[in-house]
Amino acid sequence: MPELTPRPTRGRALRGLLATSGAVAAAIVLAVSLSGASLALWTDNDAAHAGTVTSGTASLSITGTLNSALWSNLIPGESVRQSVTVTNTGSVPLALQGSATRANSAVEVRLASGACPAVALTSAQATVTPTALGTLAASASTTVCIEARLASAAAIGASSTFSVTVSGTQV
Repeated sequence: MPELTPRPTRGRALRGLLATSGAVAAAIVLAVSLSGASLALWTDNDAAHAGTVTSGTASLSITGTLNSALWSNLIPGESVRQSVTVTNTGSVPLALQGSATRANSAVEVRLASGACPAVALTSAQATVTPTALGTLAASASTTVCIEARLASAAAIGASSTFSVTVSGTQV
């Protein structure tokens, strides 16, 4: 009679699978815990002391007296230039811009950075649209030339008032 070998039962196969799975899980847990321990040996931290943050200031002052008598009795096309000093009294560098408003078209106003030349400025008329006048470092000063020119088409006896504004924007 042939010899019968017992067939594994379903319970025995399940126990083998669970034992193998348990061994694999234990190996994974062991590997992770050992790698975490060695990672902790190679890490460090420290605090950075950032200090205090302080905002800068932007401030301008304009000095110099404009003599309106010099702009009197001009003939059409004639111009007179006068200088003012612009000082950056703030703590940040500023990009300077100048603009001009006028009561009517009898006068043309021009602005330039630097000392006034002996001849008329060739720059475009200053209007409410700002004209670039350069960059001014903190605590530094520069000269701005202001020219008033009686328009070529101005009528006899024409007059006009104007004002100039110099502004600075942080660079």
